[in-house]
Amino acid sequence: MAVTSSGDGNFSSVIAGGLSVNDDVIIDHDVTLDGDAPNVNSLTINPSKTFTGGGNTVTIDDKDGSAYSFRARNGSTISGTLNIKVTGNGGYIRDSATGSINNLEVDLGSSSEVHYLDTALSLAGNLTITEGIFNTNASSNHALTVAGGIKNTGTLTANASTIIITGEIAGFAFDQMGTFNAGTSTIQIGDGSTSTVGSSTHFKSNNCHNLIINQHIDAPNGNVAWRAYTGTELTIGGNLTITRGRFYRNTSTQDLTVTGDVDIASVGKLGTEAASGSNTFGSLTINSGGTYQATSGTTTITSETSGGFAIDNNGTFTHNNGTVTFTFAGTTKISLVGNSLYNVIVNDSSAAVEYIGDTTIDNNLTVTAGKFRYNNFHDLTVTGHVSVTGILGHPNVDTTSNSTFGSLTINSGGEYKAPSGTTIMKGALRNVGGTIS
Repeated sequence: MAVTSSGDGNFSSVIAGGLSVNDDVIIDHDVTLDGDAPNVNSLTINPSKTFTGGGNTVTIDDKDGSAYSFRARNGSTISGTLNIKVTGNGGYIRDSATGSINNLEVDLGSSSEVHYLDTALSLAGNLTITEGIFNTNASSNHALTVAGGIKNTGTLTANASTIIITGEIAGFAFDQMGTFNAGTSTIQIGDGSTSTVGSSTHFKSNNCHNLIINQHIDAPNGNVAWRAYTGTELTIGGNLTITRGRFYRNTSTQDLTVTGDVDIASVGKLGTEAASGSNTFGSLTINSGGTYQATSGTTTITSETSGGFAIDNNGTFTHNNGTVTFTFAGTTKISLVGNSLYNVIVNDSSAAVEYIGDTTIDNNLTVTAGKFRYNNFHDLTVTGHVSVTGILGHPNVDTTSNSTFGSLTINSGGEYKAPSGTTIMKGALRNVGGTIS
């Protein structure tokens, strides 16, 4: 049964006579939500009509004959504070109104029931998924903007949508404790200017695809602390971009994996000096003014940027006495621009890591497999020990490059291609079956 609004403009008049459950309510008259929060079968706001919330919650138990549980048509208006809770069977949510729903809660009767977005959705408050599936709709990949936070203990299916979160729920911008089907979506924390998050918030999940940190405060403030929901690792299946603010692990021993590129902008920072868990990145770009505070554990680089850099640093790389391991199977470049690494390991037989500019390694260099060499006749200083089982040095003849080592061991099968400049050995030189050329 459909009930159409009329009368004195109060919602109680719409459901007069006890019509509340199993009715499709159509707002065809300016209506104010008053009194106790009602239950309806579905809710539609027609064009040119205003539905004013008073901080109460309309609970929607099902959907109408067109499969909509909530539909705000083009030209309609949502005013005041309107909270919506969808329960029961799945359906569609369409919000083409001027104004926004405040809080939206998805609490369906089964974990397999699905509510789909039929338009882009902006919430003035929070999104809470308690049970069931909230799907941004793969056919359109609708955008989702949440001025509060997102808490999920059901299932969030994000497809290729962009999700922007500028607030938080109980200290969490994203509190993922259910199932997150990330697809190729992008989650952005903050809008770069205004936010209700304050100077610090949390991001909890085991996974996402692309993640953008764009807080309203420059690093080293604008903090977003990440933590794994279960286990000890957050895996970002796409790119991590820190546009503004700082992104760091809440628990120092947890691990971070970014399959794609890590890009830190001029007012961004990644990491803290307390970090000891492993970092694995496709590539690492630090723009002028940006900072990478490395873990004291291992940072592994597995790929390179489209410009051919495994590490492209024009900002600050703070090594934190950690290790950088290169496993990229190809020729790639690193540029440190006045910064140094601590321990370096090259560990792929097809790798050729080329340093651009004079390069300093403050502790040890280990070429287990592959090559480590200059790109354009630059000096190399290794304060500690150099161990070579692959190849150290470039086959091209140069007259300017110099090398300074604390000590050098060339293992069986290894080769040191000495530059034609000066090699300074401050400690022992041991050749145990390798080659010096």
